[in-house]
Amino acid sequence: MQKLKLKLTANEMKVIFTFCTDAQVRIGVPQYRQQGSLTSIILAEHYERSRSHWLRWSGRPVNKEFSYSMPISLAFALHTELHLNAWLSDIQRLLDKLNQALVNAHVQPQTLEYHD
Repeated sequence: MQKLKLKLTANEMKVIFTFCTDAQVRIGVPQYRQQGSLTSIILAEHYERSRSHWLRWSGRPVNKEFSYSMPISLAFALHTELHLNAWLSDIQRLLDKLNQALVNAHVQPQTLEYHD
């Protein structure tokens, strides 16, 4: 599994944890589970890892960056969700870092077409 390495602040890690937590809660609701998106499933699966990282990072200096690696699938899922919610500066900074990391890794999402 290919991974992306990013330099993130504690606040940006909190953004990842928040989005994973929201997805975890949505997946737990039966009526949403049936219509849950692939991005929500990927984010929900990453909940425990993001939680443990956030607990470790919460006491760190707010503006200092630390290394964090994530699977490409998580990067795409986060990119999709962040793009829809990029109204806070921490979210926008994380989105910019994800964009740059995906460009540097030379990966792009591919659309699969279904033909009857």
